[in-house]
Amino acid sequence: METEQQTRQAFCTVIQNCTLMQLAGAPSGSYLDPDGMPHLSVNGKDICSVRCSSFGEVFHDSSSHCSGAKYPTHLLNLVPCAPCRVCNPSVPNLHWYNQLLSIVLTLAQYNVPLPHIALTPDDHLTADMVPPILPDTELYEEASAWEFNMALPILQQAIARQIKQDQTEA
Repeated sequence: METEQQTRQAFCTVIQNCTLMQLAGAPSGSYLDPDGMPHLSVNGKDICSVRCSSFGEVFHDSSSHCSGAKYPTHLLNLVPCAPCRVCNPSVPNLHWYNQLLSIVLTLAQYNVPLPHIALTPDDHLTADMVPPILPDTELYEEASAWEFNMALPILQQAIARQIKQDQTEA
């Protein structure tokens, strides 16, 4: 029990001056929407927002005029689709999002409140800093589907609390 308390205290100490995005090693311009889905703003454009056809074989740039680019969606909803060869949409590296979900689960396991979450591209401008080393870093592997389903509600609740708190302070 004492080791668990020490681990909790170590987590609290490490994350006190960090954002969740920094902990996960997210690039500048990355943020989460209220549903906890990752976004990455590049030159003012969210490259995780894409369009797809009704069959969903390929995805298109969000501003594409390709014939199949009808339905707006998030890139993660289309895994494992391929990018369109005509409009050639950017394909972001979202490896940091798996890291983020794993961190969310680990912090929840030790009852550590999540640090600040970037909810706009401008909210996370210092992500290129080296993320701090968290205790028990061997715990942070790629999130499985089960972990994703466990972490997402925790993340969504934390985002809702942060939005409510921000509105109260404004």
